[in-house]
Amino acid sequence: MSSKYRSYQDSFSNTQSQEVVRNLLAHYFEKSRKGLLMLIYGPCYSGKTLSAIMLGRVAEKSGSSIAIAQPAVERPDDIFEGFIQARNGEKYVASSYSTEQDIRLLFLSKEIVVINEFQFTPEGLQDSLFAAIMDFIDKGGCAILAGLYYSSLRTIFPFSERIKRAANYSYELRAVCEKCGKPNAVYSQRLINGKPASATTPLFLSPSAQISYVPRCIVCHVIQ
Repeated sequence: MSSKYRSYQDSFSNTQSQEVVRNLLAHYFEKSRKGLLMLIYGPCYSGKTLSAIMLGRVAEKSGSSIAIAQPAVERPDDIFEGFIQARNGEKYVASSYSTEQDIRLLFLSKEIVVINEFQFTPEGLQDSLFAAIMDFIDKGGCAILAGLYYSSLRTIFPFSERIKRAANYSYELRAVCEKCGKPNAVYSQRLINGKPASATTPLFLSPSAQISYVPRCIVCHVIQ
């Protein structure tokens, strides 16, 4: 990616993230509000993790107790031990969960819980996480989940759809299409050695020297 594209992408993502965070916080600080489940979704480079980081910083300044977490899965270019990291390099402390006990501990004594890259939650833990979220919001907590809605094959992640159906508010972020340059990318294009991946490739493939992901609009996204 060119430096000009990266600069435009970073600026676009930052603006979107600021707007989403303002909306989320407006709902959170409503005097009459009850528990809330809010979803932030979009393709790679759309600012999902940046939004989570912004939320963490604002919550800290307001005195609200917040926890940020992520599933403990092997994706070394996406998920890091002990923190989340946006594409622009910004970081925020985060815990990881790999067991039902980990999930239960996330929600203890917190007012806000943010879960980043939630779509990577192992299938065997999804019911437990969903139940913990619903119990948390029933007690007045605010859960915010950030992640992908569409896979690189243009299918919908089942867990993402489940969360979207249950959410009080959903916010879709877009990215700048890496191919045409328009700010309307909704999909993540999987590239293997620089070429669009086949439809027969696995649903989950971690980025590597051979595998990369770029944002693409509906017109430019390709499945071989």
